[in-house]
Amino acid sequence: MRIIVLEDNDNLRTVLSELLSSAGYEVFTFSSPSICPIQRPDKCSCAPGHTCADVIISDLGMPGMDGLRFMEILKKKNCRCRHMAVMSGLWKNDKLRQAELLGCKTLWKPFQADSFFKWLKAIEKKIDPHRKLFNLFLETNSAADDI
Repeated sequence: MRIIVLEDNDNLRTVLSELLSSAGYEVFTFSSPSICPIQRPDKCSCAPGHTCADVIISDLGMPGMDGLRFMEILKKKNCRCRHMAVMSGLWKNDKLRQAELLGCKTLWKPFQADSFFKWLKAIEKKIDPHRKLFNLFLETNSAADDI
């Protein structure tokens, strides 16, 4: 399963990447939405029948653009990724409501690893093993680490 993580905190981004990678997931991390390749085009850049990732997880408080705005932009571009989550330790009711309207899962920092991985395993069970992943990240970044 491919997961995109956007987190501006270097330590947390590294920990998440290592945890997810050690669980067998393909992980691409970014410190800001502005450098994530899926944010750049005006429309979804995935080829027909492909998706860029199985899961996209973003921090709420990001430099230049908050995580909910990033998800909103992806939805408007018809991003084919169906499992999106936003994480924060400072959720307010208006932001929780916005996440709900966008169909994003909300994760509270610090989050419990057990419930986090339970959520990912449930997604993994729903994913078609024959789905086609678009190799945008492999073309723009030869390493599966932070850009």
